[in-house]
Amino acid sequence: MSLFGQWTQVPSGTSERLRSVVILNQNDVVACGKDGVLLKSNNSGNTWAQASSGTNNDLNSMLFVNAGTGFIAGEDGSILKSINGGA
Repeated sequence: MSLFGQWTQVPSGTSERLRSVVILNQNDVVACGKDGVLLKSNNSGNTWAQASSGTNNDLNSMLFVNAGTGFIAGEDGSILKSINGGA
């Protein structure tokens, strides 16, 4: 048994640098990164689909206050807000 568990790489569908990942609930996970890339998984991160962020700015950090409402901080002072879980 490993003290640190086991990590398995899963394909994200992008070659852009990812900077933040947030787990919304048992199934939904959101990731953001370079050049406005925004990814969403609805199966616990097993597969990912690209979502539109509406920006080409690098996205650096995410915080969700609940499964629906979240914020992303990005380059050039950009702040994005979602009220639907980042869909």
